[in-house]
Amino acid sequence: MDHGAPRILRGNPTAEEIAAVSAVLAALVEAGLTADRPRDVPRPASAWTRSQRFLQGGGSASDPFGGRFGH
Repeated sequence: MDHGAPRILRGNPTAEEIAAVSAVLAALVEAGLTADRPRDVPRPASAWTRSQRFLQGGGSASDPFGGRFGH
């Protein structure tokens, strides 16, 4: 995952400050690569969720009933 070289947009950091930020970012990337991330794993919809989908409206923001009732 290479998103290009990092850039400093403002200020004039010292070499020590740049090193500190680099160390923190490297630790975060390493932790993210090794962490078990269950939020990224898609979960199948439950039977309840599947049965309720047709109840969700599909109308516009100006339609308070979500298109479920005629005008």
